[in-house]
Amino acid sequence: AHLPTIYRLVDGKDALFDEMAEAILAKALDDAPTAPQDWADRVKSLAAGPRSALLSRRDGARIVGGNYAAKRANLTFIDTLVGSVQAGGLAHEHALWAASSLLCSYVLGEVLEQQGAAGGETETLEGCFAPGTTHTSRPAPSCSCSTSTRDSPSA
Repeated sequence: AHLPTIYRLVDGKDALFDEMAEAILAKALDDAPTAPQDWADRVKSLAAGPRSALLSRRDGARIVGGNYAAKRANLTFIDTLVGSVQAGGLAHEHALWAASSLLCSYVLGEVLEQQGAAGGETETLEGCFAPGTTHTSRPAPSCSCSTSTRDSPSA
């Protein structure tokens, strides 16, 4: 039996998902603002980048949420986000926790919810992010980083 051509480029299914997640996060980095901003606006912009990148790919949140690779785009994005949160006055440990919560729990959770929604739920979720909408009444989704695309049988 012949292996598919893709397996000449990557070691297996896990490596393929890692590369896909890396490409999605690289897009979020490309979309990150470079102009000087105050820390709060920078954090909001940085959170919007992966949200857009995740939504641009089918099952983008499942791919990135199931990614365990410490690759360049992943580490650079987290480092940039942590640095932006630290600029708001948090110590490194608390900034790391806040950045992880923002990306893992809120952004990934919301996108997982939106990508898994059917029918009228999608419009409701998109309305939550309309300009001028406050989010204080909406509870943050539970952490979805443990959702893995690797649970299906290997090819």
